Amino acid sequence: MSSPRTWEEALGPLLRAADPAAARAALLLDSALPDGLRAELLAVDPAGLRVLALLAARLRFDRLMNTNPEARARYAADPGGWAAAFRAWHADTPVGEGDVGP
Repeated sequence: MSSPRTWEEALGPLLRAADPAAARAALLLDSALPDGLRAELLAVDPAGLRVLALLAARLRFDRLMNTNPEARARYAADPGGWAAAFRAWHADTPVGEGDVGP
């Protein structure tokens, strides 16, 4: 995977990471990261990034529950199994791609 060149390219994967602050720290070690983007990422509060990631996951979850009857049925039948599938889907699927859910 190539280094992000823009804020949007950097932020999307961070918001989908299991530990956004650790993902940010790892990204900052990338020597190919542009200096301006590095400065922007250094200015991000790790706790704020975690909260933002939780909100992003919650919005995706809510969108699925409100628009996908199959997702609602799967969740009702097996909340734990569906939650695990959602976490994997959320981590692997950029926003806007495959928003039908796991």
